[in-house]
Amino acid sequence: IRNLDDDVAADYKAAAKANGRAYETELRETLIRHRPKRGMTPEEWRVIADALAAKSKPGPDSTEIIREARRARFADDLDCLDADN
Repeated sequence: IRNLDDDVAADYKAAAKANGRAYETELRETLIRHRPKRGMTPEEWRVIADALAAKSKPGPDSTEIIREARRARFADDLDCLDADN
C-alpha cells in the first residue's frame, strides 16, 4: 500500500509484531477480514430458490379449504340471524 500515513503504518507494524507475522501479512489479513460484503446476484438467489423448491413438497390447494371456512362462517352468521328472530 503506497502513501500510507506513517502513524497508520506504525500501528500495523506493531500489530504484525504482536501477532508474530510479517507487516505485509498483517495488512493482507486485515484487508481480507474486513472486506466489504457483496450481495448475491439474482442468478445466485435463483439457484438457492430452485434448490429449496426441489426439496419442498407441494402443499394442498388452499382454495377449497378457504371456501369451506367461508361456508362455515356464512352458516354461523345465518344461524345467528335465525336465533334473533
